[in-house]
Amino acid sequence: MNIQSLFSGEERSSSDDTKKTPQGQGKVYFVYRSEYEYPLGHRVVSFDSPNLLEWFKDHWVRERRWNDDLAEKRTEKILQGHVYGFEDVWEAMWDQRKDPPQNLEQLREFIESIDYFEGELCYQDGAIECLTNNDDIDISWYLFDEQYAQENRDRVAYLLHDDWRLPESVTSGVGPFPGGPAKELSEGSLEAQQGSVYCLFLSALDGQTLSDITGAYRFKGVSLPDFAEFLRGQSVRIEETAWGTQRPEWPEELLLLRALVQQSQEQGLEDFMAKVDSKLINQEMTQARPLNDLRHSVSRPELMTGDAEACARDLESLRAYVKEQEKNSSQAHDYQTLSRLQLSPHLCQIRFDTEEVRKDTKRVTSRSTKAYLFFDDQWATSHPDLAQSLLHYARGWQVLHQD
Repeated sequence: MNIQSLFSGEERSSSDDTKKTPQGQGKVYFVYRSEYEYPLGHRVVSFDSPNLLEWFKDHWVRERRWNDDLAEKRTEKILQGHVYGFEDVWEAMWDQRKDPPQNLEQLREFIESIDYFEGELCYQDGAIECLTNNDDIDISWYLFDEQYAQENRDRVAYLLHDDWRLPESVTSGVGPFPGGPAKELSEGSLEAQQGSVYCLFLSALDGQTLSDITGAYRFKGVSLPDFAEFLRGQSVRIEETAWGTQRPEWPEELLLLRALVQQSQEQGLEDFMAKVDSKLINQEMTQARPLNDLRHSVSRPELMTGDAEACARDLESLRAYVKEQEKNSSQAHDYQTLSRLQLSPHLCQIRFDTEEVRKDTKRVTSRSTKAYLFFDDQWATSHPDLAQSLLHYARGWQVLHQD
């Protein structure tokens, strides 16, 4: 177990914990983040509790008898579904055999005492965040109160957004977007061109979907209405990894988008996505893992980084590779992917929804969702809290952590 106590700025008083939020008012929010939480990629549950301390008082385990089955049922009831590893929190309450914490100092001591075997906990006044896994992918959960949410809107705005669609409006006359946590890639060639485009990929090549990802990338000197043309003119640098191997600087998702854009003539990303066949998006843009595998198998770090003609050949090689892998697969499941698109001049997103279907019974056994989001400074300055929150969300599990 690894627990961090995080305090930024002035701490809340541990002796008068409900001073700012009168008893009976306020909310506490629980957010469970997992690719299997369809359709948002996370589940939000709200509670009528004045603050985080009162939430623990309200939900303290007082049963005289306790077992794993009771813990799981409690999680399902209170948190509206399974939460991997949360039973450790209930068990810590029951193990103490005493009253719940009465102030923030006691709450912090209790959180630090939890033997959270499945992951890592971070605590600060008004908020807890946790990284864990389900033996398949990383997952995380967040528990925070209304006061924390109001004071940190740039961290929680996307966590509390209750629709997969994002606002599309752009407001003129607002100040520049200060930026956020994103890896800088190539800059635009025109010095007069202002702004930036942010590319966010809520997906991963393997099970480390939250603990070891970059997730957010920034291209300077371009806006979204010119982004497709911009990508066609960009070269991709080959870099050396920490393991001494070589690979493209860009993530596989961006390489695939660049390769597909090179086969078109549209200037903006909105126009490109509106005209491209949905089957092409579903079949080509979701092949990040096969692209990575193919690159290693043929020892070509430059794969999918060339000009339009080279990318066309590489796309054909990738299609043949995927077809061969499917032919030789002995898996008991097939995977069917559909996409949801939201297209506007300054914000575009694709949601990929994948169903796992048993080959013998044709029964859907699971459903997961991934998201690719693209927005520019004009959208970000119109929705600064949401943009900042998205950037933190894309960079990993520590969304609430104050650097």
